[in-house]
Amino acid sequence: MKGLVLLERVVLESISKNNNNVSLIARDVEIDSSIVLSVLARLTAKGLVTYIAGNYQIAQNQIAWHAANRIESVRDEIKELNDNIVDTCFSEENSNIYKLQKILLSEKEEKILNSLLNNVESYITNLRNDRKKDRKFHDVTSKQKVVFWGHTNYGQVLNKSIEKVS
Repeated sequence: MKGLVLLERVVLESISKNNNNVSLIARDVEIDSSIVLSVLARLTAKGLVTYIAGNYQIAQNQIAWHAANRIESVRDEIKELNDNIVDTCFSEENSNIYKLQKILLSEKEEKILNSLLNNVESYITNLRNDRKKDRKFHDVTSKQKVVFWGHTNYGQVLNKSIEKVS
């Protein structure tokens, strides 16, 4: 089984928040109901969602979930998400932020950067945990911010690029 595409993942996220029918999911993710219905049909065919008495639920199909969460599948999802973020951030009518810098770091500077990135991760983890506890806070999936961070060696990126064209 192929991995999930971004639309499938967002519908699953919505269902996991107890949005269990087409209209609730469509409202949560701000996608037309016909598209949501099509995505739900694909998720049902993949064995990841069940439809019982008018309600969609996350299936407990370990084999299907294992296939959907393979490293290759997750990598493809992240690539799709990143492509869409770049397109969105560089469209003329958008004010989103996308920053990328290449810089030489000393060992000490890299440790400082890693510490700062750990702070970002802790901050986001704490926010997510707080949202789970706060019943008054209604988490609309489509209103979430997409934040990513990390770094790698530019030489490794260049080598991957060479592999792809060779």
